[in-house]
Amino acid sequence: MFLYCQMKILVLNAGSSSQKSCLYEIADEALPTQAPQPIWFGKINWTQNRGVAEIEVKTATGATLQESISGDSPQAHLTYMLNTLNHDATKVIDQLSEIDVVGHRIVHG
Repeated sequence: MFLYCQMKILVLNAGSSSQKSCLYEIADEALPTQAPQPIWFGKINWTQNRGVAEIEVKTATGATLQESISGDSPQAHLTYMLNTLNHDATKVIDQLSEIDVVGHRIVHG
């Protein structure tokens, strides 16, 4: 008996001036032989203006979001961006609990 497995993987990549995140969906009985394309991509850039975060979100279906958010809280900016996973036009999942695995990478440069 073969069980169908579907997994959602959120990857976070924090740098000194940006935060990039992707949500992947592995929907196959076996591991993929090629790198999958993300179903959701989010980026926060803090390099343009101090106190302003440039947020960009794209989905595999073509939905996009670009916003500038004021404030000095990287945590609030990240929370805002991650909430686009399950809200509004860039929604790709119904609830955050659908994410099976989270991977995180920090780059110091």
